[in-house]
Amino acid sequence: MKKLLLVLAFVAFASPLYAQSIDSIKQFTPFNVAADHDGVDVIEFRLYRNGVLEQSKAASSLLAGVITFDRYLDGMVKGVYVFYAEAIGSDGIPVASTTLTVTVFSGSPNAPKNLRIVR
Repeated sequence: MKKLLLVLAFVAFASPLYAQSIDSIKQFTPFNVAADHDGVDVIEFRLYRNGVLEQSKAASSLLAGVITFDRYLDGMVKGVYVFYAEAIGSDGIPVASTTLTVTVFSGSPNAPKNLRIVR
């Protein structure tokens, strides 16, 4: 049985973080979800968020052993999200990865600027 390793890659970092649980991501921070795979006997990859199919990629999208799903450009709103990926074999049978839990927090607002007296 082949397994996929989910990786959460932040736009701000040059290399992905190799963890199955990320404590926190600031709300609306763009990121990608990626998984490693050997590419053997697979025709499609699927990404699920909270049990709902989010994205599907053809096996030809695998580059250097990594399938990268489309970027969440707007990030996500505050909450807890559980991701997992599936590799669909040529026989049509899906094999699921372990889950990746992501907690999105709202973050602090920007500090006020240019404090002054106005008459």
